[in-house]
Amino acid sequence: AVDLNRGPGKMVAVTFDDGWFDNHLHALPVLVRLGIPATFFVVSGTMTGVTMERRMTPAMLREMAAAGMEIDAHTRTHPNLASLSEERLDDEIGGCKADLEEILGQPVRFLAYPGGRFNDAAVRCVQRHGFMAACSVIPAGNNDRSARYRLSRDVFSPRMDTWRDRILLMPGGRWLWRTAKGLK
Repeated sequence: AVDLNRGPGKMVAVTFDDGWFDNHLHALPVLVRLGIPATFFVVSGTMTGVTMERRMTPAMLREMAAAGMEIDAHTRTHPNLASLSEERLDDEIGGCKADLEEILGQPVRFLAYPGGRFNDAAVRCVQRHGFMAACSVIPAGNNDRSARYRLSRDVFSPRMDTWRDRILLMPGGRWLWRTAKGLK
């Protein structure tokens, strides 16, 4: 997390999903140069329609971890977790954790639900496999201790120039967005 120096609890976490090659090529040098830590949620297996050339290699993942980046789980194949049996959930979630821990030689502590899709069974599986927390893409959610397996992440537009982006980036913006949407 990056301290925004705006008072207690004013932090931001920079995250990337899937494990794309361009995260290593483009994002890593910028993050290192600026001293910004980030978390990369990585799919450890194959993704339908995606060649391995588009994905980071184990050596790249180890390089990123050595540079101070957090490498965490995003399942083995990027499925809709809300549609899986308990056995498949264990393979996707626990299997990804085991795969990445073997590659990195260090604990994998967090998970991001692919596409933000999850249900109570997925949450129980994440807990069962010893993750500390899990992220969704629930917009502008309350990220307190009670929501640690349903953490909200704000997804910004590629240029971060929409009205929604501007609102979320301003002090009190998440509160304003939640209020406008009728969320608690």
